[in-house]
Amino acid sequence: MTPNALIADAEGSTPTDIRPSWRGRVHRYAVIAFVPAFVVLVALADTTTSRLAMVVYGAGVVTMLGVSAVYHSGRLGAVWAARLKRLDHSTILFGVTGSYTGICSLALNGTPEVTMLVVVWSAAVVGTAIRMFWLHAPRWVTATVYVVVGWSALIEIGPIMRALSAADTTLLMVGGGLYSAGAAVYATKRPNPSVQHFGFHEVFHTLVVAAAVLHFILVVRLISSA
Repeated sequence: MTPNALIADAEGSTPTDIRPSWRGRVHRYAVIAFVPAFVVLVALADTTTSRLAMVVYGAGVVTMLGVSAVYHSGRLGAVWAARLKRLDHSTILFGVTGSYTGICSLALNGTPEVTMLVVVWSAAVVGTAIRMFWLHAPRWVTATVYVVVGWSALIEIGPIMRALSAADTTLLMVGGGLYSAGAAVYATKRPNPSVQHFGFHEVFHTLVVAAAVLHFILVVRLISSA
């Protein structure tokens, strides 16, 4: 297999596919903004437990965006492109579970918090295993894994609803909805606004960033009122 074919295989495309000029830029710019934002968030935490949770949260989101930015940079050799594909798809789950860790540590206590984190992290481990060992899974399988992990916390929806205000609940749910919408775009490759500049994958990345921003706002609100 030629180097171009290897890279195309890693990206799930064909060697003749046009690479949009914005490929990788959305997450590259996002990670630059999120790094200092998470430093401030950790500083705002007033207990050791909440600071640790913010570190896990920040590490999850920054790793998700950073790995994606590198993988989609177009500057990797064939071997590294193939390797980073697994990592890229797996760190999406790390970003989601990191977000839940940050939210749960501030909004829940006791059994509901433990149950939520065990369920979400267990689902992420299973999802990561699927992505690591089934590299060329159909897009609908990958999207389903993301959605199931993302909404697995519904098992504790009662305590969440009681702990959050209406505005905070809206931020949580709309953020989750944007993650799910991103998964749908990834699976269907639609909409695809501009093949040359801003394709379906860039739409997917934009929805992920928008979701991450809403959940960040939620955590800031929770940590400010703690």
